[in-house]
Amino acid sequence: MSLRDVAFTFYRKIWDSPSLEDIKGVVTKLKATSNKIHPNPILGLLLYDPKKVERYTRRDITKELSSWGERDLKLLFGVHNQIRQFNRLSLAPLKAAVPEAINAINPYKEYRQSVSTDGFEELLFKQEDAEEVISAFHTHPAFDVALSTLEAAQQRTLDYDQTIWEFDNEIVQAGPGREPQWVERYEEAKHSDHPSLALYRHVASVVCLHNSLANLNQLIYHGIFKDEFRPLDRSNVVDYFWTMGNVGPSVWLLHISQLHMLICEPTDLIIVDVDRPKQAWKLGEALCSIHSTTIPGTDRGPAKMELRVIDENLNAYPHLIE
Repeated sequence: MSLRDVAFTFYRKIWDSPSLEDIKGVVTKLKATSNKIHPNPILGLLLYDPKKVERYTRRDITKELSSWGERDLKLLFGVHNQIRQFNRLSLAPLKAAVPEAINAINPYKEYRQSVSTDGFEELLFKQEDAEEVISAFHTHPAFDVALSTLEAAQQRTLDYDQTIWEFDNEIVQAGPGREPQWVERYEEAKHSDHPSLALYRHVASVVCLHNSLANLNQLIYHGIFKDEFRPLDRSNVVDYFWTMGNVGPSVWLLHISQLHMLICEPTDLIIVDVDRPKQAWKLGEALCSIHSTTIPGTDRGPAKMELRVIDENLNAYPHLIE
């Protein structure tokens, strides 16, 4: 089975967690609107500037946390730590050769908290359930690219934290179907066999690993809320346009929203099926990450979506490592 298939099985198993409703309760308290770059994090508003949060939401998050019971705090930080460790284990193929890249690739960062989470770091999922998807993640083709080009990165003393954040952000800001400057330079290096090609490939590989892990984390987040992946199909897709170019396949579509679609936001995952048998090319049933969306009626017409198609390795940027 592909990583995607194994990940969906894992996502379903999260539904069976005996602590799921309690976890959902504490996560909901801090849920933040996504920002196109990061998956919805368990810590939500805690990861934002508290002064800005208070200014825009009129909520003093620090004061709110001080009123929480100890168990709720343990649940919140315990689940965050469990996913963070899950991510670290998923990146184990890099541990011996390039350990400094692991924290940079990991979408879940260390968060200093005073409460002990002992006994609360295995509540969301069982370790034996996680092992199968972790093993599947180890087959990601980006690992081979990253390790085979490591020498080029070591010659430049690469700052993984800054590089991954900056290069991934440039892809996001450019939007589906468009290329940031660094990808354009990478493509030029491929055609000219430039001396920096190995370095470009190395950076591209760790950016892909970061993206795949972020999408896997988003799937886990959907599991907490038992989100059903109802396909957006020909019954409500008005029109669509697709491209296979740039960093990976992208889709733009107009659709008549169902009720559950009104709460979709950037970084959410969605299944789209615009398979039209009479056309030579068929998207079929594709897992996509939402880049942007509009609410029907706010822009004079059907709702609009910009999507990135996610491949079997949960990667929205597969062309970067081809």
